[in-house]
Amino acid sequence: MREGSRPQWDVAIWGTWPPPYGGMATHIVRLLERLEPEDIRARVFNRASGGQDPPRAVSVRGREVRWFLRFACCAPERVLYVFTGRPLVRLLAWLLRRLRGKRYILRVGEESLLKTLAGGWSLGRWATLVALRGADCVVAVSPHLAEPILRAGVPPERVHVIPGFIPPGDPSAEPPAEVTDFARRHCPVLSANGQIWIEAGRDSYGLDLLLEALDALRREHPGIGLMLSLYDRRGAVSGLEQLKARIDEMGLASHVLIRDEPHEFWPMLKHTDIFLRPTRTEGDSGSIREAIYLGVPVVASDAVPRPKPVVLFRSGDGIAFVEAVRSVLGEFDRYKTEFAEATVEDNAQAVIRLLKHCLCR
Repeated sequence: MREGSRPQWDVAIWGTWPPPYGGMATHIVRLLERLEPEDIRARVFNRASGGQDPPRAVSVRGREVRWFLRFACCAPERVLYVFTGRPLVRLLAWLLRRLRGKRYILRVGEESLLKTLAGGWSLGRWATLVALRGADCVVAVSPHLAEPILRAGVPPERVHVIPGFIPPGDPSAEPPAEVTDFARRHCPVLSANGQIWIEAGRDSYGLDLLLEALDALRREHPGIGLMLSLYDRRGAVSGLEQLKARIDEMGLASHVLIRDEPHEFWPMLKHTDIFLRPTRTEGDSGSIREAIYLGVPVVASDAVPRPKPVVLFRSGDGIAFVEAVRSVLGEFDRYKTEFAEATVEDNAQAVIRLLKHCLCR
């Protein structure tokens, strides 16, 4: 194609844009920054929230059907990079390949895919199988998500395990004064992030385990503090008042700092001694890799595969969680050195290679 006839946009990203600053949104923002020097012109269509930055990021929430019909007819992008846990949205990408010859990459970052594929016959399962098998590439953020994709009949050469972590563009950013003041007044300083998400009676992000561990450890470390970063894709963090009431009831108010305004989490890690990830389920954690990148020791559940040298404990086991944190505190200098020497991959180039592959076909 001659340069003069090249369309304005090369890649359409179907995903989210901050706020809030969840893992997917963070990945997309950083990826977009890395695409510009590669002369790949991409824009984001945010279906999850009102966050946008026109023209490179546009919110289509509340008008998805109208937007898709117009996109299907007029969109110039040759490649779609699709982030979704919704089977029918995956199927729409497949439909655009059939009708308009679009190439598409499906990114699988949620364990909801496992439930969909294991759920017997359903429209969602059928749509997911069709979309997976028709994709030019499928990106799984963790090996445990790649296995069912392969079993679903996707050729191995199309399946790529690429975690979502991309280093921040400006590593000099600092959190607000409330964070640095809290960290200065507490020792040791723990941090965690996530959502208030109860599913099937279980706290998916393990906030219950965090409070129980903090309560147990303050007896040995009276100055201990926990910085908790919360977000909610729907806007205000639902369940926050109940969480604060529980913290007050346990007598932990002076030990906990909660941030629920839109913000990036990673600058808080600069003032953290140990990052905690007691999740009971997830696809992968970009925050864990962020902590390793910054040399912060990490204690995490074994709910999914974790990168080395993360200290693991049995998922859902509060006693084991406390013991794991206690062991890191007991040999903190050794763990600090180990994490400072660890490396974590920059996954931007792996994604860029896939996009270029699809653009050249």
